[in-house]
Amino acid sequence: GGGGIRARLIYADTERDPDALYALGAFVPDPIALVDAGGGWVAFASDLELARLAKQAKCRVIAERDWRAKAESFGFPKSEPLAPAAAWLKAQKVQEVEVPESFPLAQAEKLRAWGFAVQAKAGAFFPERRCKSAKEIAEIRAAARICVRAMRHVRARLAEAEIDARGRLRFEGKLWRAEDLRFEIEALCLRDGAHAMHTIVACGARAADPHDEGGGVLRAHAPIVVDIFPRLARSGYWGDMTRTFCVGDPPPELVRMHRAVRAAQVMALGMVRAGADGAAIHRAVADYFAQQGFPTEVRRGKPQGFIHGTGHGVGLEIHEAPRISARGDVLRAGDVVTVEPGLYYAGKGGVRIEDLVWVREDGCEVLTKFSKNLIVRPRRGS
Repeated sequence: GGGGIRARLIYADTERDPDALYALGAFVPDPIALVDAGGGWVAFASDLELARLAKQAKCRVIAERDWRAKAESFGFPKSEPLAPAAAWLKAQKVQEVEVPESFPLAQAEKLRAWGFAVQAKAGAFFPERRCKSAKEIAEIRAAARICVRAMRHVRARLAEAEIDARGRLRFEGKLWRAEDLRFEIEALCLRDGAHAMHTIVACGARAADPHDEGGGVLRAHAPIVVDIFPRLARSGYWGDMTRTFCVGDPPPELVRMHRAVRAAQVMALGMVRAGADGAAIHRAVADYFAQQGFPTEVRRGKPQGFIHGTGHGVGLEIHEAPRISARGDVLRAGDVVTVEPGLYYAGKGGVRIEDLVWVREDGCEVLTKFSKNLIVRPRRGS
């Protein structure tokens, strides 16, 4: 390498790769080559995708077929997936390509064999993804509204439940399971134009694991952590929101935990603004919990207490920059982040309250406005 023109190259499907989706702006199920040699992104579309992408893509789209024909003259076997892009790059006198960290190793080795210098860019391939444009904010707002509608449904449904003699929730006489509520949440999101997968409905002791999806019969007088994170089908932007409910009479310890989490979340929300240090926000939350008598420690090999970060960026990925954690980043206007303190104790359960917020110069705007009340008063059943 050295001396030649440098280009950027992505080879991925946009269903799963957020950088490819950011460059192309349309969904494709198969890997597609995207190149930028300084004049903006160019996508190499197969005959199958050409007409659709010409309409939907936000970058220039050219027919892969034209460059596949030329590939042989550069010595690239035309059956190779990246041969058309490589031929185009050679025609532009490009000798060096920069690729994302997730670029397929097999394809990088091929490019090197064809005489290109290939280098992976450390860190974010599109640092500009962090600062959300007006259009992106509109998408994330839509995802947040879907979260709120689903959460409103959850609260209303829990209020309709009956508590049986054994403290289990029943609905129209039938035992009511986490799976039933999860299905209702995900069906609602689907109807609203979003895909919700792995929705957390974790009751009782299962709520002590932040990423346990939960399952089995829902119980009264115990925490029910509901974490909803739908992705808009049309654009790929995510929403994220958590509430903790208790149907009936919460034990005093659960009330104390919930009160602490709620106060910590309000405090953290008050600290979020452009220029705020994510690590300092996280430290303030951790210190507050410790002061309230909720230690974070490892007991019998299990981490207990406040065992995750205070928040994370949300966009085309459910977890992206910036972080509000011990290794936090300085927040900037245009960031979209979660603020989600939680407490988890084995055998007792957990409490988490999470909102999605848009960082502004002088504070933040909460995109998931909804009640944070713990207690849901049920109908008294048989």
